[in-house]
Amino acid sequence: MPSPPDNPPSRNLYQTFRQIPFSAHPETWSALYKENFHPWDRQGPSLALADLLAQRPDLVPPAQDHDHRGNLLRDAAGRVSRRTALVPGCGRGHDVLLLSSFGYDVVGLDCSPEAVRMAEENRRDADEKGLYGAADGLEKGEVSWVVGDFFADEWTGGLGTEGKGQFDLIFDYT
Repeated sequence: MPSPPDNPPSRNLYQTFRQIPFSAHPETWSALYKENFHPWDRQGPSLALADLLAQRPDLVPPAQDHDHRGNLLRDAAGRVSRRTALVPGCGRGHDVLLLSSFGYDVVGLDCSPEAVRMAEENRRDADEKGLYGAADGLEKGEVSWVVGDFFADEWTGGLGTEGKGQFDLIFDYT
């Protein structure tokens, strides 16, 4: 087994998880969030994701389609048709909020109820501060948070494209 990196937060995570069963991981992640121990959280979205969405949108499925005049396509009820995104292991939700600002309907999934609670708190705070506004020419997508095990199917019901548990884009950097 490889030894942990030298920095204390990584060593702490290594020691925390190395001898507990996988089934205990969700409650352990929640305990870390409750202790306000989340050194992996950089207080903002992934810079690589932000650059990708802003500078190379040709590499990801477009969140919303436009007609030949540049107007957003809408369904019969007048709603903008949006593609879906999933962020597994979303933590405090920074990447979820960024993807929403680029027009995706996004599901933030985490096994930790405490992380999901903090993500919703982060969203409210970001909304109050006017962060993550809609990107030019797009409508902001919807955000939903789910507590669940990514490797199980129970959480997928009614979510994603047409509620089938499928997504147009999945962003995971863990």
